[in-house]
Amino acid sequence: MFTSNLHPARLAEIAEAQTFRTEILQRLVAQIRLDGGQAEVQPIDTGALFYFGPEGFLNLGNAIGIQQADAQHTAVDEAALVADILAFYQDRKVQPRIEVSISARLTFLAALAEAGFHPSDPANVLSLNLADWTVGQHQGNTNYSVEQASKYVYTSDYVLDRVLEGYGIAQTEVHRAFYRNWFLTEGQTIWIAFDAESEPVAVGSCLDINGLSYLSGATVLPRARGLGIHTALLHQRLDYLAAIGSKRVIFVATPASVSEANALKLGFGVIDTRFRYVKGQ
Repeated sequence: MFTSNLHPARLAEIAEAQTFRTEILQRLVAQIRLDGGQAEVQPIDTGALFYFGPEGFLNLGNAIGIQQADAQHTAVDEAALVADILAFYQDRKVQPRIEVSISARLTFLAALAEAGFHPSDPANVLSLNLADWTVGQHQGNTNYSVEQASKYVYTSDYVLDRVLEGYGIAQTEVHRAFYRNWFLTEGQTIWIAFDAESEPVAVGSCLDINGLSYLSGATVLPRARGLGIHTALLHQRLDYLAAIGSKRVIFVATPASVSEANALKLGFGVIDTRFRYVKGQ
């Protein structure tokens, strides 16, 4: 659970991962705006608030309330901070949501509870030092092939609909546009798995910024699950990131999920747990 006694080195590692995700989401905002879409970011406290339209998947606050490794950091008016979060999302007529790390200040958590927020949807943040990674371990099999894709392939409606199908999301133009822009975000590299009939059955992406990398999503169609494709996508992306000189990889997964199990088998370790705090109706 949440604690105020994390080691300074762990606090620094968590803060780096949180700040990194904020930078990725800021790049997504820039890409959506470039495409003529609606997206906003507002820096606040140790993180930022994001808004991607009334149907935005990532309308949430990120990296807010995390402790600083330096014990001399300035005290925060937590009630005012929570009021600012509420105002940002209420002004845009969407439900207030923020992702909160186990490194959160206990005073911030108390202010969230006082305002009617409650935790849900835990997610583990995993990390792998690529100095410990051996390239070329995975042999694959003849049931599928995994290839680095061009933007002309992964931004097609057909491939985007396979992505939405894998995630169980309605195949609407709003959702296609969101994932199209996500894949086009600066720094992303996309990998697609094809079955024996050359049909796309899985997509995985990764992003590197100055030696720190993020496995930014992977989905496998229901009919292709259990064939080792998710593991193959992990290997391909890790091999690629090691080859371009990335030093460390961040990955987020639902606790006890297949995705997390696959990552743990490859040497990832859990460094943080986040909860999505939602304002009650």
